Amino acid sequence: MLKRLFTVSIICMLCATMAGCLEIEEKVAIQQDGQSSSLLRLRLYLPKDQKQKTPPEMDIKADDIGKGIDGFESAKVTTREVFGQLITELSMKARSWKALAKTYDTLPKEQEKKDQNVDVDQLFTEKGFYQLKNKGKTIQITRTFVPSNTKKKKEKKGEEGMGDLVSMLMGSIKLRLELDLPSDVVSSNAEEKDGRRLTWVIPLDYLSSHKVVLQAEIKATPELVKALF
Repeated sequence: MLKRLFTVSIICMLCATMAGCLEIEEKVAIQQDGQSSSLLRLRLYLPKDQKQKTPPEMDIKADDIGKGIDGFESAKVTTREVFGQLITELSMKARSWKALAKTYDTLPKEQEKKDQNVDVDQLFTEKGFYQLKNKGKTIQITRTFVPSNTKKKKEKKGEEGMGDLVSMLMGSIKLRLELDLPSDVVSSNAEEKDGRRLTWVIPLDYLSSHKVVLQAEIKATPELVKALF
C-alpha cells in the first residue's frame, strides 16, 4: 500500500516539477498504562488537473488491519482535500504496546519484487517498528531502518540525468516520526525534543543508502515496566 502510494507520488512530482509534494508522517503515543495509538498521515500534493479525482492508489481499506490481534481496538481511515493536498490518515488504537506493534504487520502491503532501494512497506512492520528493552532504571527504545538494497545499481548510458532527478525528488520526500513517551526522556538522538515528545525527520533518499537507528531512553518505574512488558 505505502509502496504503491510512493510510486504515485513520484509521478505527481514529475508532473508538477516541484519539491515537497509528499510527506509521510507517523505519530505514536504510549500511555503510562500501556495503551498505545498511532496516526499515519500521507500528505500528497495534487496538480490542478488531478484535484477532482482521488487516485485509486489512495484508497486504503481498514477492514483487515489488526485482525486477530488480542488487545487491538480500532483502525480508522479518513481522506480529505486541504489546500490542494490530498491527506489520507490511518489511526490505530490498542490496549497494549505489544498489540500496537503487532498491528503494524497487518497493514496492507504490495506483493511485488523489490526494485527500489527503499522498501517503504517494510518501514511499517513490527520488525521495522520501535523496539523496547528493559534496562532496569531505564527503558531503551530503538527503531532501525536498513536499506533493502545496499548495492547501488549501475545506471544505463543516457539515464544518469533521470537518476539524478529521481534522487532529488526522493530527497524532497520526508519521513516525519513523532513519539510521545509515558515518562521523562533521559537521552535520545531525536532532532527535536519537546517535553516527552521526540521528533525525527529523515529524507527517503537518505534511507535508500544509509542505515538509520533512532534511539531514546526513558525513566523506568515498576508500573511502567509491567504495563509495557
